[in-house]
Amino acid sequence: MDVLIYLSYPDGFYYKLVDSLKTYYNGKDSELKVLDEFEKEYKPDRAVWWYTRNTFLYSLLNCALRQHNIEVMFLFGFFVQDLYKQLQEEHEKFKLVHLTEPIMTLYRGQIMSRKEINELNSDFNIINNSLLSTSSDRQLALFFLPEPNQMEDSSHERVLFEIEINIHQQSRPYADISNLSQFSGELEILFMIGTAFKIVRQNGVSYDENEKLWTVKLQLTRDEFLVDDRVFRSLTCTSQRLKKCLTTLSDSLQFASIEDINLIFDIFCDLYPQEEKWINALRFHCIGRYQFWPEENTTAALSYYNKALQIWNNESNYCSINIGQIHHDNAFCYSQDAIRNSSMSLKWFKLAIESYIKAIEETTTEIEQIDIYEKLSELYMNIDDNLKSIQYKELQVQLTLKYYSSIDDEKCAISLNSLAFLYEKIKRYDNALTNYEKALKILLESIANHSSWWIITICNNLIKVYKEQRNDYNSAL
Repeated sequence: MDVLIYLSYPDGFYYKLVDSLKTYYNGKDSELKVLDEFEKEYKPDRAVWWYTRNTFLYSLLNCALRQHNIEVMFLFGFFVQDLYKQLQEEHEKFKLVHLTEPIMTLYRGQIMSRKEINELNSDFNIINNSLLSTSSDRQLALFFLPEPNQMEDSSHERVLFEIEINIHQQSRPYADISNLSQFSGELEILFMIGTAFKIVRQNGVSYDENEKLWTVKLQLTRDEFLVDDRVFRSLTCTSQRLKKCLTTLSDSLQFASIEDINLIFDIFCDLYPQEEKWINALRFHCIGRYQFWPEENTTAALSYYNKALQIWNNESNYCSINIGQIHHDNAFCYSQDAIRNSSMSLKWFKLAIESYIKAIEETTTEIEQIDIYEKLSELYMNIDDNLKSIQYKELQVQLTLKYYSSIDDEKCAISLNSLAFLYEKIKRYDNALTNYEKALKILLESIANHSSWWIITICNNLIKVYKEQRNDYNSAL
């Protein structure tokens, strides 16, 4: 989904959707009338209004998202991007309005099958695969549900989602869209596609016999896959922005089917024919990862990695990260039992390091360097050069604290925990304790909801060092 949000769409892409829908709805006067109006009057700052309007556009988009219809999703790409930008603007206003009362509960009524309800477990993570409409009014959310005696299918149940949000929690944008919606009286809070929630542990899923209603209690949770807008805003060159978009996309496709991978990259080759060569390099890399992970075919994976590498080696600029990724994947292949070869693995790890060091020179902003430093730290750890691993982890931590303090405290704490682990590995226990304590302090003082797992993990790490290396049982307690 991130790729749809950050793409620079070719001129005239808007008409690609309109023309496709006119063909699809040929002979249906009411739909064609809406399309004519959409073609003449649509503007990016009216995306939410068009989304909330009671037309086929709303249902068609969400159906494509839920069914993972790649071709239709791409046709709606510019519209999803406009929705995201509007939600992002309104999200900042929403946070300012609720600064004094940052925690609130929202509601959504929904009909679900018993099978779906039975699959919901406490502490279960949920990511919405379409736009999610909620209301701040419980009764209004219930109003959209049929009465118990009106339920036509006995295998389905009435469900009310109670969603607790904390505006300080790092997440995809959501906002009160009452001022943008066609229906201003519905007190609607709209969540962006891909927002992460979790079911609360105690009484997360319960049934009320009197109301004939299931209640599912959710909490907005940290999205560890959230892409930082600032990285894309720093890329003013269209080709570099496209390369970053597709590289980010390819990282999420290792378990996609070959058919989906080819369909996605065929679409991009059609949209950007002048970039077809390196787009195919990403295609081959994705297919190679598919061969390695789900298929467990190391030989086929290496063959596709080589095809991708041949293309990237002829690219002139801004491709060192892509080359480094392939070198790293090659190294990983040679560390597997099927073709284990330690010298080849070491060779590819060192080539990956060279590529990522070169990638630092290609970046234009410090925020882009955070992931590169993290990767270099990991690569040096793979070849047992712990001091170099610590050197780059220190650089990563420094920039993470600079750019994410007060924005994503958990990200800061996780990076400090990783640094502490590296110091512990080389028996520099004072440095390890210092960084574990910094990480714990950040989480305990944070105003956002955080995973108790990380707090428990860091506490356990502290206890282990105090007990086993310092014999300091008082501090451990």
